[in-house]
Amino acid sequence: MSEKTAKNSRLISFAILIIAFVMYGQSSTGPIIANIIADCPGYDPTLISMIQTYPTVGIVATSLTYGFLSRRFSSRTLLVAATVLYVAGGVAPAFLGTDIPAILACRIVLGLGLGIYCSLPVALIAENFQGNEGASLNGFVQVSASLGTVAFQTVAGFLAAIDWHMVMYIALISIVACVIALVLLPKNVKTTEEAAAASKVTEDEKAARAALSFSQKFPPIVICYWVEIFLFVGGIALLMMNASIVIESKGFGTAVDAATALNVHTICGIVAGIIFGAIFKRFTEYLPFVAAVFACVAYLCLGFASNLTMVVIGAGLLGFAAPWTCASLFQLIGKYAAPVAAGMACSIAVALQFGSQFLLGYWAPAACNLIGLNYTNGTDPFLFYAIIFGILAVAHLIQSVSGSKKRQAALLERVDPE
Repeated sequence: MSEKTAKNSRLISFAILIIAFVMYGQSSTGPIIANIIADCPGYDPTLISMIQTYPTVGIVATSLTYGFLSRRFSSRTLLVAATVLYVAGGVAPAFLGTDIPAILACRIVLGLGLGIYCSLPVALIAENFQGNEGASLNGFVQVSASLGTVAFQTVAGFLAAIDWHMVMYIALISIVACVIALVLLPKNVKTTEEAAAASKVTEDEKAARAALSFSQKFPPIVICYWVEIFLFVGGIALLMMNASIVIESKGFGTAVDAATALNVHTICGIVAGIIFGAIFKRFTEYLPFVAAVFACVAYLCLGFASNLTMVVIGAGLLGFAAPWTCASLFQLIGKYAAPVAAGMACSIAVALQFGSQFLLGYWAPAACNLIGLNYTNGTDPFLFYAIIFGILAVAHLIQSVSGSKKRQAALLERVDPE
C-alpha cells in the first residue's frame, strides 16, 4: 500500500466514524418522553411515545432506496442532502410548541436523513476496505454510534431540565459532522455507483434465485429469526420510550436519571459488542439462548422495578443482550437462508429492525390488553416482553440441545463408519 493510499484510508476511516457518531440521532428524545407527556395532557401518551419511533419510518424508506440513490449521486452529495434533512426535521420541533402531529411529521423528515447517515458508513466501508480491515472498521462504527448515543442522551437529560424543546437543537451537531467528513473524504474517493457496478449479481445468480420458491429461499427457521429480531428491537425501543416514564412516574428520579439508565444500557452494549467475537466463537449454538435469558431477566427487572437501581440493572442487562441477539441472529439468518438469497434475507432483517420501532405502538398495546396488561402504565409492557423472551429462551435451548446432539451423532458416524 502506497503512502498516499494509506493516508486516504485513514482519512476515510475517520470520516466514517464521524458520520457514525451522529447516525442514531433519534435517541436524543428517549429521556424526555415523560416531560413531553406532562406538557401535552391533551394527547394520548402512546401517541407522544411515538416521537421516539417515528424517525424509523424515514429510516426504512431511505435505507431501502439507498442503492437507487447511490447509483445517481456521490457519497458526498448524499451526505449533504442527509444533513439538510437531519437538521430540518430535527430542529423544527423546537418551534412547534405542543403540536404533536406536526412534531411527528418532522421526526419522519429527520428519519429520512438518518437513513442515509446509517447507510453511508456501510457503503464507504464496502467500497474502500476489505477483509479484516473492513470487519474491524465495522466494529468501530458500532462503538462510535454507541458513544454518540451516550452523548446525545446525556446532553438531552440536562437540557430537559431547562425545556424539552431545547433537546431538538442537538440535531445541529450533524452540521459539524458533515463538514468534518467532507474535509476528510478525498475528492477521488470511490463513488457508490462504482461499488454498485462491481457488486451486481450475475445473470446465472438471478436465474438461480428466480428458480427457488419463497420457502426454499427463506426456510421457516429464517422467518422465526426475522420475527425474533422484530420483537427484540421493538423491545429496545420500548426501553427508550418507557425508561423516563417509569423513573419519573414512580418517583425514582428525573430525566437526568433516565438518561443515566439509558447510557448504562448503551455502555453495556459497547462492552458486549467488543467481546462478541470471542464469545460467539466458543458458544455459537448457545449464545442466542443466553441472550434471550439476559433479555428475559432484564425485562423482569424493569417490569417489577421498585427503585432506580432495578431500572439501571435491567437497562444494563438488556444492553448486553442486544448485540448478542442481533449479531447471532444475523449470522444464523445467513447460515440457513439459501446462499443466493442470503443477502436479501439480511436486508429484510435490517428493514424489520427499523420497522419494528415504528410499529411497536400499534401492535403491542393490543397484545398487552389481550393478556390483561396495561400498555400505558410504563411497567406492564416490560412484563409482556419478559413473557415473550422467556418463551424464546426455552425455544432456543431446545434448538441448541437438539443441534448439539445431531452434530455429535454425525461426528460419531464419521469416526466409526459401518
